[in-house]
Amino acid sequence: MDNRHFSPSGQATLSSHLSILKDSAALDVLAKKTQFQKRKKGKLTPAFFLAAMMQASQVTAYGFRQIALFCGLEIKATIAKQSLWERVNSNAFDFLSAVLCQLMHSNYESHQFITASIKRILVVDSTVLKLHPSLVESFPGSKNQYAKTSQSSARVQVLIDIFSGDFLHFNLSSFRRNDQGSAMDVVTLLEKGDLLLRDLGYFTLASLQAIHLKGAFFVTRHLSGIGLYDDLGEKLDIHAILDKGKATGQKKVRFHALLGQAQKTPVIVEAILLPEHVSVERRRKAKANRDKRLNYNAKYYNLLDWSIVITNIAEDELEQIDVYALYSLRWRIENIFKAWKSNLLSTQLSNHKTNVWHMKCLLVSHMIVLVKYSQLGIFRMVFSDKSGSGSEQSDSETTFVSAGMSMFKTLDTLLLCQCTGKVYSDEDIVRQLNYHGVYEKRRRNPMPKIALRWLT
Repeated sequence: MDNRHFSPSGQATLSSHLSILKDSAALDVLAKKTQFQKRKKGKLTPAFFLAAMMQASQVTAYGFRQIALFCGLEIKATIAKQSLWERVNSNAFDFLSAVLCQLMHSNYESHQFITASIKRILVVDSTVLKLHPSLVESFPGSKNQYAKTSQSSARVQVLIDIFSGDFLHFNLSSFRRNDQGSAMDVVTLLEKGDLLLRDLGYFTLASLQAIHLKGAFFVTRHLSGIGLYDDLGEKLDIHAILDKGKATGQKKVRFHALLGQAQKTPVIVEAILLPEHVSVERRRKAKANRDKRLNYNAKYYNLLDWSIVITNIAEDELEQIDVYALYSLRWRIENIFKAWKSNLLSTQLSNHKTNVWHMKCLLVSHMIVLVKYSQLGIFRMVFSDKSGSGSEQSDSETTFVSAGMSMFKTLDTLLLCQCTGKVYSDEDIVRQLNYHGVYEKRRRNPMPKIALRWLT
């Protein structure tokens, strides 16, 4: 897929978010630009093809015969699966990719800034999709000494604004292009004032320096062995600094440093002393690690007493926020992946034997459906107010509490609306989401133990 990014701007209604999916003229323009439509009007128009692919991705009917059937229902005629097979090629993939990018070019609702400098909080992460072994040449996966052949897997990189719930970037590649290899991809999409959250899999000194030079911010965990230096270029001993803090009874240690001997990116290192039972469990897991190449030493085990993060947020603004609460917002994208793969993606996809362009078109169609649902508010971050009801972030809100809307209930509501086979307006769907897609306030009594024994 193209690594294109569309910066959200302006104000729009909910209907205008999704207008590209219903605008035949706009779809015709994209089809001509991508060479999907090379002649004048044919039986299978871009709008009908898009609708059929989205329908196929939602009901897990992946075969050419099923998609041809959906196309026939759209055009009120019949179409041969051989004709569809000829159309599902690189041009079809480019067309669906263009629709996806255009769909993500949506309204950006401004939010209360976290600080004077931080305007958006973005999270990037990847998820792996298992594919049929026949696609191993295009999507090579992992291989070990026990497997005779490599598995086939696709890796999807996703960038999301966690407040608005909008998807800002997708990237489709093979499993073997790991997160570290993709570390620089989203840097070009950042704007001044963005705060990027991602895990240690993306840690590279070059990407962190690039984020800083763009006027954006990052929060990342400390990578053991990474070089930290003072203003004179002398290497700092983080072990000695933390040992001194522990000896003097400090539960939080913060100090300035330059990250990387060559890059010298100015950062703040903040460490919080963990409860003993947590540090003991971290040591147990480290000792149980089967990768003997890591060769943990006593100094590394001492670091496990601390939770250490590195950020380039200015210290005066760092005093206004809880940097660990910020970093914990990464869990949001994990729930999005779980909702996507549990409700929209079927296990049939991994067993579907087909050609590479068919599979790419199916994956992009899944992404289009995901973005469509996100713009209905399903992944929007909702905060709790003093009354206990879900609401948008208030002026006095300083904590990050997800409440009100349940991601899984909203997705279930959307799918139920679609299962009726009727077409509803955006307002009708949102009305049902606001009512059925919330956490229940009442406490449900646990099932009696005798009933539990009967069920088992």
